[in-house]
Amino acid sequence: VLTEGQWLRLLFSLGGYLRIAGETSEGVIYDFFHQVFKQTAEKRYVGAKEKATPTHKILATMFLKRADPTGDYTFASKDARAISELPYHLLLAKMWPQLVSTLSSIHFICTKTRLGMTFGLLRDYSAVLFQESSSSSSSGFFEQQVSSSSISENDRAQIVEYYRFLLSNLTVITETPSLLLQQAANQPD
Repeated sequence: VLTEGQWLRLLFSLGGYLRIAGETSEGVIYDFFHQVFKQTAEKRYVGAKEKATPTHKILATMFLKRADPTGDYTFASKDARAISELPYHLLLAKMWPQLVSTLSSIHFICTKTRLGMTFGLLRDYSAVLFQESSSSSSSGFFEQQVSSSSISENDRAQIVEYYRFLLSNLTVITETPSLLLQQAANQPD
């Protein structure tokens, strides 16, 4: 942990290479301004594909505890960063049961849409469902980390249902997140 003085010196020296990516109740989130810097840092500090999975598992476990403090998949937390980052790290950590339980939790879906992250949720589903095609056609770090899926066909079918529901109700849910449960109740069995 850096002291405030150390952090300010570091921030001042890196200022031209960083951008503000967002804010949380804990403070500002910084990201690299140039993609090349980000990729270089990921390669150096996260490492090769074999070394990245344990790192993502640590992060996924931390974000899961922050997003769902009770551990019962009710996602009662209002920690926007944990809600936002959790699916990404579960996917790269290859924590398939937790990933499927998270993305198929109506509580998680409600929380993420209520926080204004409906399109982020859509990206979460897309990342799970289309990972094989993106890993073969793209050379980005994220795509290189995800290999063939270990999600069962039943779990994949369940994720597809949630993805289709979100797509078909995207306008309503984005404009009025409080209608998500009503929209779900209106779905045919």
